[in-house]
Amino acid sequence: MSKTSQATERYTTSERFCADDADMTFASSDNVLFKIKQSYLKANSECFSPPEGTSASPDDEIVNLTEPAETLDLLFQFVYPQKQPDLRKLSTKRILELAEAAEKYQVFAAMETCNRQMEISYKTHPVQALLYASKHDYPVIANLAAKAALSLPYISVYEGLVIDSRAVTAWTKYYAQWSSVQKSAITSPSQSPVPNASSQWYINTIKTCMALGEGVPSLLSKIWMVLFPVHPTAIGAQLSMLRWTV
Repeated sequence: MSKTSQATERYTTSERFCADDADMTFASSDNVLFKIKQSYLKANSECFSPPEGTSASPDDEIVNLTEPAETLDLLFQFVYPQKQPDLRKLSTKRILELAEAAEKYQVFAAMETCNRQMEISYKTHPVQALLYASKHDYPVIANLAAKAALSLPYISVYEGLVIDSRAVTAWTKYYAQWSSVQKSAITSPSQSPVPNASSQWYINTIKTCMALGEGVPSLLSKIWMVLFPVHPTAIGAQLSMLRWTV
């Protein structure tokens, strides 16, 4: 038995990517082989040579990748000239796994498709979207996700970003900016709109400060703006200028 035959005995082969004329073979982390045409890889990815963290088998005929078969099966579909998979049917977890692989190997079509999906998923998974956008430099998604994350406890967002020190630092700065505006809104109330203000004005002032006193997430609510429409003008201007930066 040849060394190649012995080496491949422990693998199964992808049903989708098993063409005999393929000239590159990749192995997933869970021992599934993917036979791919190198010409497609060159045309649709920046460079699919094994990046840092991957390794080649002793006979140099199989390239071992760190991703599981489930992720690679999706990724390689974006490499071939065929209809791309519908990511709307996938969980956010699987989209994020695909997105990481797409960014790692620079598979352009997959990068763009994942980006569009994350621009939708930030509403339900703000922390995951924020980590993805911060790591891969997508400022539009980062700003959307960061604002959505304000509705969550500060510490839970911090813990979700802790694997990326740059994202943690950026979140701390971003939250501090919102916190500063919130404190300013409480400690510097606007002046009465008329010399002899009605008691309703004072009542609304108190209610507004109480609402704002619930913390940074209160700035996302419109209730205090309704209670006291004169006060939020300057605050709204300040908030509109806040941006996520890494």
